Amino acid sequence: MISPFQHRLWVLLFSAATAYAAWKYVPSSKLDRKAFNALAEISGQSSTSVSGNGTHQSPWALGEIRTREKTPLPPDPAIISLGDDPENFFQSSPPAPIDLSVVLENSQRIGLRKAAIAAVMAWEKADPIALVALEKRLNSFDSLILAAPLSRGAVPAVMPPAFRRASLPLAAIQGNSNSLTTVNRISISEIILGGEAAIAGFSILESVGFAQSEFLPLIARWEDRVVFSFPLLVVLQQLNLPVEGVKIHLGESITLGPAGPTLKIDEFGQILLPPETKKLPQVSAQSLIDGDANLFPSPLPEIFILRDDQSAAEPETRLFSENLTLAIRAIATDKNPDSPHVYQRLSQWRELSLLGIPVVLLAIFSTQSFLLRFFGTMLFCAACVGAQWFAFRDASLWFPGLTMAGSATVALIIATLFSFLPKKAPPVLDMTTVKPNQSAGVDALPEIPVMQKELPKAESLRKVPTMPALSTDNPKKNSSPNRP
Repeated sequence: MISPFQHRLWVLLFSAATAYAAWKYVPSSKLDRKAFNALAEISGQSSTSVSGNGTHQSPWALGEIRTREKTPLPPDPAIISLGDDPENFFQSSPPAPIDLSVVLENSQRIGLRKAAIAAVMAWEKADPIALVALEKRLNSFDSLILAAPLSRGAVPAVMPPAFRRASLPLAAIQGNSNSLTTVNRISISEIILGGEAAIAGFSILESVGFAQSEFLPLIARWEDRVVFSFPLLVVLQQLNLPVEGVKIHLGESITLGPAGPTLKIDEFGQILLPPETKKLPQVSAQSLIDGDANLFPSPLPEIFILRDDQSAAEPETRLFSENLTLAIRAIATDKNPDSPHVYQRLSQWRELSLLGIPVVLLAIFSTQSFLLRFFGTMLFCAACVGAQWFAFRDASLWFPGLTMAGSATVALIIATLFSFLPKKAPPVLDMTTVKPNQSAGVDALPEIPVMQKELPKAESLRKVPTMPALSTDNPKKNSSPNRP
């Protein structure tokens, strides 16, 4: 059983902890982004791009979208799926080097001259002659991009030439490079990265993953250089843009050359993936053996992507393959944001002070009736949402109104739950006999009886005293002595 003071104290503590957790984790969350997008649409700014992540360091921002009037959008690449082989077209499963050589040879026969191989080519015990044939076939393409997963280990490795050719010095980028994901080796040994003309980009960053969230990393740090993702290199290849022309400003934008698209990135070098609109058609690698150019849409794309869709592949590899076309489309966009309009947040101590308002109010009124608490909380939440809207529209401020409303709602729930606990009843004193305190070792005193006076009964209270009857025998006795 708890007293009213303990009730208020526990409600205050639990509500304060919940409010702090909401203040800590709600900003930069999907819910916070959806709320920001909703207010932008209500205010008539639906044709804008959202950047930032809602934190004090990188607040939400809106940038007007304009159609790019530079290099036209490239056609979608051809997708060749290297999936399972139930009919045993290839010599082995997964495909051996000789099998990949056959697939690449037939793609060249059809007319595909630029290759982007997203499937990792690594074998522990491969035929040396087959490896030489595969290397020769890879070097015969007009351009070649390969992919490999990167990670960070205790012992750094030397950057392979294919990655170095598609990298920039760390000093060439603007912003705090310490926020970038750091790598120093390829996660898989015995990997093939092509000849002198090939370039390579990362498919997966082990510390970040791929397709685990709505954000896509485009760059990573390897010692004193910056390496790029495989999808970004594919877009550069599509637009015939050099790696040296890429301009990076962490927390602001990445520009793929003077004639290329400009993308908004956060301080980690990531972009926000848009929702997928449609899937690109794909053909199986087996169908290339006896197929022709009719397998692909007309006109024939200049570049093809060989994708690993085998069911035995690692989950990260399958996620990378599934989101590959979405990532390429997000990078090769025809929409460029102008300078963004930033919606700053209040200072941390101001936000925490505002969050304390609903916590303290609900703790004070937690012992009141449920209807009073409920309607009071609803009015407070409505005021918070209104303050959020006016701060967004008139002051370009991202007010913590939604967090305050959520904290008030949680505080109401906590107060309601505590109201079901049994309350401590007030003490009842026995006034018939007063006993002295004998705990201090004092000689006991005789009990002191309390004088109790018996109250008159109700019948006696209702009796009205009557006047004595006047006697008619002696009129002189009934007359007043003062009357003459």
